[in-house]
Amino acid sequence: MGDTGSYKVDVHYVASSNRSTAAPYTVTYNGGSETSTVDQSAGTNGVWAPLGDGKQYQFNRGGTGYKVVLGDAPGSAVIADAVRLGNSAQIVKNTGEYNQWHSFPVTNTVQKWINGTEANNGFVLQAKDDTSSTTPTGGPRYEAGDGDYGGETATIPRLTVTYGKVGTTLNSPTVIHSTGPELSWKAYSNTTGDSGYDMVEYQLHRSTQQAFTPSAATLVAPVSKSVTQYTDTTATPTPDSSSAEIGRSYYYQLAVKTKNGQLLGSPTRIVGVPKAGRTMRLIQGTSGVTDTTLSSGQPTVNQDAIQSFGVGQKWLEVGNNSTTYGKARAALKFTTSDIPTTATVLESRLFMWGAETTTDTDGAIYELHGLNRDFNETQATWNSAATGTAWTTPGGDYSGTVSDTVAQVSEVGRHYWDATSLTQGWVKTPTSNHGALVKLKDETTTGPQERTVFLASEASDPQLGPLLRVIYVDSTTEDTYYAPTTPARMTPNSTYTVAFTVTNTTAGGWAAGERVLSYTWKLPDGTDVTTGGNQLSTAIPALAPGQSATIQAQVKTPINSDAGNKRTDYVLGWDVKKVSDGS
Repeated sequence: MGDTGSYKVDVHYVASSNRSTAAPYTVTYNGGSETSTVDQSAGTNGVWAPLGDGKQYQFNRGGTGYKVVLGDAPGSAVIADAVRLGNSAQIVKNTGEYNQWHSFPVTNTVQKWINGTEANNGFVLQAKDDTSSTTPTGGPRYEAGDGDYGGETATIPRLTVTYGKVGTTLNSPTVIHSTGPELSWKAYSNTTGDSGYDMVEYQLHRSTQQAFTPSAATLVAPVSKSVTQYTDTTATPTPDSSSAEIGRSYYYQLAVKTKNGQLLGSPTRIVGVPKAGRTMRLIQGTSGVTDTTLSSGQPTVNQDAIQSFGVGQKWLEVGNNSTTYGKARAALKFTTSDIPTTATVLESRLFMWGAETTTDTDGAIYELHGLNRDFNETQATWNSAATGTAWTTPGGDYSGTVSDTVAQVSEVGRHYWDATSLTQGWVKTPTSNHGALVKLKDETTTGPQERTVFLASEASDPQLGPLLRVIYVDSTTEDTYYAPTTPARMTPNSTYTVAFTVTNTTAGGWAAGERVLSYTWKLPDGTDVTTGGNQLSTAIPALAPGQSATIQAQVKTPINSDAGNKRTDYVLGWDVKKVSDGS
């Protein structure tokens, strides 16, 4: 299946008087199998007939075992000619289906808009039959295009239009450096049967505009066809003067260059980059997050899948006004082991997507605490962290320190807690990372009565699951120095001014004038030719840990008095030196 959805199944036959009037077809779909019959004697010549009176069957992309089988009809002939699946711009919402995308195929309609043969008056979504009192009531609640949702726009209605030939698609990056993201993608495969569309190379392109055509002006680098990942190191970071950690964004495309000379583009991927010297790591999804709900109302039952209308939901519940679950708390653990233990965490935010809030009385405050004991996602309960391991106190062993609070949770949207100090502790001492707990500040029956259902890491849209966004610096050369405008060619015995961004990647603060930015000159063989005449220093202002500053560094070049007109190559090496001892 190309796309997950509910499809009508039609079968084709050639009508004849000796055909069965009840040819049995069995459809195996996602959810079971169903048999229906078709009168193959009806009609003239070739006939398409719907199975199941035109009902729709659910098929999932990547699913296996789906099939349509024609059985025998004793005493008459049956014919198996062809089968087609069609999604007629309608879906079936089954009981217990929440928090997922509904996709309607509208290719023909949009093509007519583009051709100008029909006016673009938009779409209307309605129940298939909303006029009869005997039809099922209810239906999905969609998020509107002008909703707030905590500043999130990822869930509003969208029309995705694909045109031309598409090579491949960039994955959403999870590690973004100040000079660009670590990108990956699915390998290109030529499925056209035309060898002209065999690949020569990949090309990574970058622009500040979402809609752009790959060209020489947008080319970042050619990439070998044998690899499926690349790290951009040439993007300009967010300025250190920006009030936001992520203040500059780029759009990326991965084009496929083919043997016939075409460039097959890809959907654009927007990426925000941090300030110079910083790295942003996004920890999300089932590979990086474990989470579950602890329920006082069912103290011995694991709530990794919360029941709703008999269907287990991947939700996390926090609140105190449920007659079924009583007090509910969300336990979450993020894998932070890929962050260097020497890193200084500048900002860490724990995001959760609120799917629904039920409020009896206003004023609920949601607290974030660090957990003091590990838990097992599929075994943890209100009473136990894992099978055979009880919490010291029912409801989870958590720190009394409140890392942050969220004072108001709207019914749908993104919410975040500041987890900077909590994450710094996990990074510095990895064994201390037992996870985090979100609970109401006042869980008593006399306090504010409210509960919120958040989406868990197994959400159908992974980017709506819990996310830990960590921005940090590490004591590396790449994180400390950023000077992309240093001239590659300089005149001997001359002074240049270079815009240089220096970042304090240590754990301690730097006082004004305590350190200077200097440099050394070396020949390609490593011989140091630095002298007092060609080495200048530029004072570095006060910088807190992780803070950056862009200074105008002074650079003086060596004298080539014995070289005549011969050009000499030098290696310029930057240093941050302590004034007191030169270290």
